[in-house]
Amino acid sequence: RITLRRATRVANVDATRRVITLAHNEELKYDTLLVASGGRGYLPEELAEFQPLLDNFNSFEDAMTVRRRLPDGGHVIMIGGDMIGLDLARTLVETGHRVTLVAGPQTFWPHRLDVAERQQFLGVLAQMGMQVVEADARGNIEIIEAGAKGMPARRIVFGDNSDLYGDSIMAFCGLVPSVEFMLGSGVDIERGLLVSRSLRTTNEAIYAAGDVCQIWDQDEKRYRFYYGWKNVRAMGELAARNIVGGDEPWSSSQEEALRVQGDGSLYSPFWEYA
Repeated sequence: RITLRRATRVANVDATRRVITLAHNEELKYDTLLVASGGRGYLPEELAEFQPLLDNFNSFEDAMTVRRRLPDGGHVIMIGGDMIGLDLARTLVETGHRVTLVAGPQTFWPHRLDVAERQQFLGVLAQMGMQVVEADARGNIEIIEAGAKGMPARRIVFGDNSDLYGDSIMAFCGLVPSVEFMLGSGVDIERGLLVSRSLRTTNEAIYAAGDVCQIWDQDEKRYRFYYGWKNVRAMGELAARNIVGGDEPWSSSQEEALRVQGDGSLYSPFWEYA
């Protein structure tokens, strides 16, 4: 039987007592715990002060806010441009909007590219209709502010004093695992929850799956994240089997190569959602 608890936030996990404490101080006991809290958009520290001027895209409500704000043919400035952001960017271009990508270290995340590959794929984005601006070539972002009266709603000023105006500014700079509520649990955490190939944490009663966990990679001799819908779904299924008595190891079937399609457009396996 599955019991769903809506509008409920976990504040703490006591692994010794096997108790979850909720934000309203209710305690729930567990025999086995599966942590699948995912991740949230990462915002670099140098952009934190400008967060009130950035449009989010973390929920349906956020998406509707952006839709209402953008006029027909409106201009979106995208900072970073991870693969979630670039998926949105190509859709915006296809629907008649302008997109300027302010490229930086997080562009194409979570793909790992060398310098030549990165330049090649930035060129492909330009051919797909996006304007591409290298942040470091302009002295990086100095200021984000509201546009002056009669001008577009947002303005970015770079270190070389050049600027960009847009109707919306959005940052897509990768994900950070949502692990705050696990900090006092006693399980090992690096950036995410560290798990064995069976998805078990360093506590025998706690498993983790999805963007919140780092899985041991025997070949690379390190814990690593596995992104993409196929991986996340497969982790959930594997965790369920192991929780009820299995001991199967993790094996990823997610393709990770970024490539150019026959029509000249970019394709990422991280854009597959089914």
